[in-house]
Amino acid sequence: DVLDYESTALCIAPTGAGKTIILSQIMQGHLKTGQGRSPRRKKILVLQHTKELLQQNRDKVALWCPKVKTSLFHGEEKDTQGRIVFAMVQTLCRHYKKFPKVDLVVIDEAHHAVAKSYLKIVNHLKEKNPDLKILGMTATPNRGDRQGLKSLFKSVTSQIYLSDLIGD
Repeated sequence: DVLDYESTALCIAPTGAGKTIILSQIMQGHLKTGQGRSPRRKKILVLQHTKELLQQNRDKVALWCPKVKTSLFHGEEKDTQGRIVFAMVQTLCRHYKKFPKVDLVVIDEAHHAVAKSYLKIVNHLKEKNPDLKILGMTATPNRGDRQGLKSLFKSVTSQIYLSDLIGD
């Protein structure tokens, strides 16, 4: 089951378009805004499904947001102290009840977002914080099982096409 989500958006951009750089700017802006909790107390969770993506995205975000403390949550390390926590969905699925309140969940490779493991985490975090915002980032918004993403993402906030990137 998916809870009722109003504050959700999906960003679609092809591989190589700079999704992590776009995401870095979005997260940095979110941490500075006065909406919801005090900006100094805001926390972002970035959900990913491979350890390679976890480290790669953390490293790139650190380049674009050098003053923002980040941490990792995976099988060997379960640190939730960062303002941005990069977490493996497989690990968090087993430990989600102990995870602190977050203000924004970013789901990398968002076509996975309607899988039971992701929904278990997201639904729990939404219960902890009714004002939770969810942003999906993906190059491939279509799932092989044809299950739609509309049950979680209410709108496509932006879509960048390869032809536009080549033209630019």
